[in-house]
Amino acid sequence: MITLYKEFRAEVDADRILKNTEELLNLELGQTFSCYHASARKTLEILRETGIPNAEKITFPADGRTAYQDKITPLGWEASVGRLTILEGNGIEPGFVAADYQKHPFHLIKGSVSTAPGGEIVRLLSHEQLLAGEDPRDAFVMIPPGGGPTVSDVIARCLDLGARGIISDFAKNAEEAPDGIQWCNAFTERANWHVTVDDRPFIAFSVTPATGKLLRNALANGEVKAKAESDGHRFESTVDVVTALVPGRRKEEFWILAHLYEPLGNDNSSGVAAAVETARLVMSKGTPEYSLRLIFGLEYYGFAAYASTRGGNLSREVIGACNYDAMYLRKGWSILFHCAGPASPFHGNYLFQMLADDLKNESGVPEIIFQNSFPSMYDDDSFLSDSTTGVPTVWPIRTGKNFWHNSVQTIDYVQKEEFATGIAIHTAFVSAVIRPEERMLARVLPSALEQLDRELPFAVGSVKEHLSRRFEILLQDMENFKRSYPAEKIDPMKNALRAEFEKRVGLLSDEISHSPWRDYAEKIVPLRLKTGLPHDLADVPPEERIPLPNRVLHGPLAAVLADMDGKRNLAQILRMVEHETRQLLSEAEVKQQIRAVLYLANYGYLSLPGFRGITKEEIVESLRRAGVAEGDFLLVHSSLSAFGRIDGGTETVIEALKDAVGPEGTFLLPAFTSSFVFIGGPNRNPGYRPFDPTDRKQIWTGSLPKTLIAEHPEAVRSRHITHSWCGLGKLAREACSAHLPADPPTGERSPLEFALKQNGKIVHFGSTIGSTTFLHLLEDRLDLPGMETVLCKVKKSNGYAECAAVPRNLPGHRDFYGGVKDTIKFFKAAVPEGLHIRETRLGPGKILSMELRELYDIGIKLLKEDPFLLLCDSEECLSCRRLKRAYGK
Repeated sequence: MITLYKEFRAEVDADRILKNTEELLNLELGQTFSCYHASARKTLEILRETGIPNAEKITFPADGRTAYQDKITPLGWEASVGRLTILEGNGIEPGFVAADYQKHPFHLIKGSVSTAPGGEIVRLLSHEQLLAGEDPRDAFVMIPPGGGPTVSDVIARCLDLGARGIISDFAKNAEEAPDGIQWCNAFTERANWHVTVDDRPFIAFSVTPATGKLLRNALANGEVKAKAESDGHRFESTVDVVTALVPGRRKEEFWILAHLYEPLGNDNSSGVAAAVETARLVMSKGTPEYSLRLIFGLEYYGFAAYASTRGGNLSREVIGACNYDAMYLRKGWSILFHCAGPASPFHGNYLFQMLADDLKNESGVPEIIFQNSFPSMYDDDSFLSDSTTGVPTVWPIRTGKNFWHNSVQTIDYVQKEEFATGIAIHTAFVSAVIRPEERMLARVLPSALEQLDRELPFAVGSVKEHLSRRFEILLQDMENFKRSYPAEKIDPMKNALRAEFEKRVGLLSDEISHSPWRDYAEKIVPLRLKTGLPHDLADVPPEERIPLPNRVLHGPLAAVLADMDGKRNLAQILRMVEHETRQLLSEAEVKQQIRAVLYLANYGYLSLPGFRGITKEEIVESLRRAGVAEGDFLLVHSSLSAFGRIDGGTETVIEALKDAVGPEGTFLLPAFTSSFVFIGGPNRNPGYRPFDPTDRKQIWTGSLPKTLIAEHPEAVRSRHITHSWCGLGKLAREACSAHLPADPPTGERSPLEFALKQNGKIVHFGSTIGSTTFLHLLEDRLDLPGMETVLCKVKKSNGYAECAAVPRNLPGHRDFYGGVKDTIKFFKAAVPEGLHIRETRLGPGKILSMELRELYDIGIKLLKEDPFLLLCDSEECLSCRRLKRAYGK
């Protein structure tokens, strides 16, 4: 294959590709949809000028509603003005322009809407000031330094609190380019990469790290006032995919993917230009065996749209694909070859390893790292390898120190000779796939055996099962050579590989790990119902969308989905993914994957044939085993996710609790909120929102209280602004009505005290015993260290928030937070004193119960003996250490 590389390297027209790259880069720089349409037209022109046949432009809606493979198309966007001028600020010259779209379009973040004509006078706030309760309604909030990875949460937080706008100074490798401007793509409230009709309006600026430092210093020393101007606007539009086809002797296609509309020299105008050059070089060698298709469009979204036009599973029509994003084009970089995800077999994985081996000592060629296992094997445009789409996609991505989405990535960032080398390597691989040569078959079996032998040190879980999965992947990729060669050429290799594999695993034991959640997963046999990996949750009502683990693409969930075939159970699939990625999943991660699968099944992305959830009758029976009787008064802490699927969800649990306590009983649920602005110090909790009893989203104690308040008009809720309770039953109103908004949370008028007087019980329905709020009542009664007055904000009917002081609140850490009964000091001491903790299983979860009077009497005794029993002993815990020292311990 080295001959192929050398031929192509000599023929690469480096000047042409640099010219094409620069022209596309300049057209796309403005980020607007008029820029996008101009770029698509130019791409079509380049294809035709280069002589690539069958070039065409396919137009898709950009209406923020239409979804392809669960990727919602963006809304159109235009802007010509976006300016942030500092009028007043310590150490800043009045009139300093912090951001200006006309000077560089990256300054105005795509999706921004317009200010009032002529601009608006605004304040600037730091994120810390926002969390400490400053009113942001006429302010632009600076996101936390390095806040790129959590930007969705920050946007939602700012908009929830009423901020007028947002400023970002995030940039990767900021210290090396303090004057670089981050291109803020995917500046949205959720996982979607583009603004849709479900995204709230915002105005946002991206400033350089140097400017950000200036603004932060000014904010630390007083008020900063600015003038914000924007004429950005969103609208329904269209967006283009450009494609061309070099016909081969066969109709089956190999795809080259390179995305348009990202205005950066190496991300990815260079990829588009390189793909066109590959097609030109391939055509210069005559007609290939397989047809070669070039596809250019929005990253991820455009390729999903195009694949949708071709139908469902495309494995019969398309033999594979190569992603030309983030190519090698600078000295000091390497190439990290990402194999296609194993859900779609591809013999090209073997071919690239051969190419890498052949080029190992070639002058001017970078190091090529062959990677057949990594945590996110379906990320970005490699998503096409998913089993429902069936286009195995490899990605030879550059690796090494680099910038990411930064204005410094101009055409000068692209080094001509290195770029030409990268194109020659890519083209040699593409040519090897679409012009198969039988002589390469002799190298396949040695390559497979080498990969199999290298795998042993990476084995996770059962070594035998791990090697078996790697063998299956190698075997299916080998089988895939039958697309190009007769079975009699391939089957002997497969038989030889199988024989060698059996020698290696013959004496290995096959120990499969078990746990409550892995055993639960054995009952689930998922089947995919929709083509494409779920991403934007287009079929889910916006208010019910949740963040899926690692945004699907960047973690194990994509592989879990890709490996579903309607035959394997979920426990088997999870182990497959562990072996594919060489990463063992913790019990918490297994639970997280199961939760995601159950969630997707609820909205029609998956079916779970034969699988049933927990019923109301089973819940009532388990509550009875835990000691709950009719007429009881219950304080119920809950975490429904502990039980997997409950048929009917939260409503079923509420009905089960009603049945369990009967008409004479009562149950209360915590409906706590985070309205603190000063709690042992300025608030740092990003969950802060001014208390608003009409906003159920503020409740952080689970879905059960939210549903109870929303769906049961007869339910009552106490008025407390941080620690309210809600409930149903005979005594619910009496229990909740006495608790005033600014009372001590666990004081004598609290629902906790009322429950104690009723000789009630605590029930942990899936929650850990570490969430026993009643322990704070003991602190209050004995006036233990750690009780202090806090300040909160309360939203008034006019929209403004007022400050309220809540005495004897509960700042800081406690030993029992997040622990279990066998690790928490208090319970380790209380059980030998006679505290009875009843426990019963329900599915994979547990229900615990305790008698309040018993807990109170034993707790008071223990805490009188040791007032610090509820504080932890870790020297690293500054909160507990401070309290102990303050009170003389």
